Amino acid sequence: MAIKEIEGFPGYYASDNGNVFSIRMLTPYDNMNGYKKVRLVDKYGNRKADYVHRIVLNTFKGNIPKGKEGHHKDANPGNNKLNNLEIVTQMQNLEKRYLKYEPKGKKKKEDLPF
Repeated sequence: MAIKEIEGFPGYYASDNGNVFSIRMLTPYDNMNGYKKVRLVDKYGNRKADYVHRIVLNTFKGNIPKGKEGHHKDANPGNNKLNNLEIVTQMQNLEKRYLKYEPKGKKKKEDLPF
């Protein structure tokens, strides 16, 4: 298991297992769509809530570039392990979700509605 400090948030760490903690493990809360969030406090005392998958990606892969987003390969928003996350464009994310969730007969890229 690899652990790194979260940039801009001294005393907070992320693991490649998808956990975020300080002295103790932080308990993520659900955003009602299955995505986990935690609240952090930066070095100036400002509070910030962020998605665990974004924290893990930013910590281990560098900041997610503008126009890109995190994608859960197994389509489980609660699985924030680094090996389940990748950085993709919004269109790639939509395509992957569509192809994963559509009924069997419609899973061709050329059938995408966008």
